[in-house]
Amino acid sequence: MIRNQPTTTPLRRTLLTNAAFSLGSAVVLIAAPTLVNELLGINAPRSVYLVVGIGLAIFAADLIHQGTRPRIAVWRSLYSSAADFAWVLATVVALALFGGALSTSGRATIVVVAAVVLGLGIAQLWGVHRASFAPGFTSTAFPSKPLHRWRRCGPSCGILEASLVTCRRLPHQR
Repeated sequence: MIRNQPTTTPLRRTLLTNAAFSLGSAVVLIAAPTLVNELLGINAPRSVYLVVGIGLAIFAADLIHQGTRPRIAVWRSLYSSAADFAWVLATVVALALFGGALSTSGRATIVVVAAVVLGLGIAQLWGVHRASFAPGFTSTAFPSKPLHRWRRCGPSCGILEASLVTCRRLPHQR
């Protein structure tokens, strides 16, 4: 058991929940494009759903990788949140430009999906904040203060690891 696991548990759970939602969405897009077309009220080519579905599956695999590592690289969690916020922004733009082409159920569906994605992105940010208080973790995501992280982590973390934010105190440092 990793000592700081309880404090990173909310972030891990959110990453894995995001992965499940993304993977489920990918399966629907890839396996049932006709159903998606009917739901959205459009006639998009299967290749569109295939590309988006594969992208979501890759994103889900990365989220699973992040959420199951012994030490979380906080910068990766932040980029996952940024990707979630980009999805929400793309949804807003798509609604503004093409909302009239969608059915009522289509507009409702993409708004609900965007709301879930927004909630997951916010929950990940909260999880990153919570992880920043874990003993031995440095959760500053950007290497703008390497000396601060070096002092906090100590030389046993290594320069690269200290700059990438994923350090954990060793038993002899407690």
